[in-house]
Amino acid sequence: MKGLEDIMAMAQNVQNELEKAQAGLDMIEVEGAAGGGLVKVTASAKGRIIGISIDDSLLVPSEKQIWSSRRSITPRPRPIPRRAPKWPR
Repeated sequence: MKGLEDIMAMAQNVQNELEKAQAGLDMIEVEGAAGGGLVKVTASAKGRIIGISIDDSLLVPSEKQIWSSRRSITPRPRPIPRRAPKWPR
């Protein structure tokens, strides 16, 4: 059946393209900001956290050392939720 072989070849091509697109997501960087830019998070489009920046004005001087040491730790990747969470009112 030539028609079935063509369909299978097309499906294989689609699968290969999808794999390439998914691999490329880790190369795209996005940035989110909150509090008027005082807190910024940089992540890959795949959901891997690349960096976190917290403005010094938000930190208590005695806790500054704690946060600076934590910034250097690479967090475990977590998927980005599809919807924003509902916050209590």
